Amino acid sequence: MSQSLTIAFPESVTLEKALDALRTAGLKFSNHSDSIQLSMNAPSYVDISPFSNAAAATEDYATNDDLPEAFRHTVASLLLYRVSFNDFKLATATLRGLLANIGSDALSQSWVDSDYGWVIPGAEFLKKLHHNWDWRTPTPPL
Repeated sequence: MSQSLTIAFPESVTLEKALDALRTAGLKFSNHSDSIQLSMNAPSYVDISPFSNAAAATEDYATNDDLPEAFRHTVASLLLYRVSFNDFKLATATLRGLLANIGSDALSQSWVDSDYGWVIPGAEFLKKLHHNWDWRTPTPPL
């Protein structure tokens, strides 16, 4: 069953460059016209693609008073990517590698929407991933 989350990066992040570190980890990369797909063993995959309607998603985020104020004020300047996956371990490894390789300045400006009702800063998300954390919970992280 496919699952997803959203990553919001500053415009300075080049997705392909950030993923370069994962190329040596034995992952297979497939570039499609609108996404990058990573896989290790079929049928496991992680697919990263820009939002098809980023303007509408940005407006929804910016006007949602339940989300962190800092995120709502910066989301208009961020690039939104949907990360779809069917293998939690592969997704975790991909997200860990991606977030760890965008640089500290970009990481400090990045956000992750779990699709379970909460949004946290990218640096906090990465820190929790190093502790084998499962973000797929409706309870916001502490």
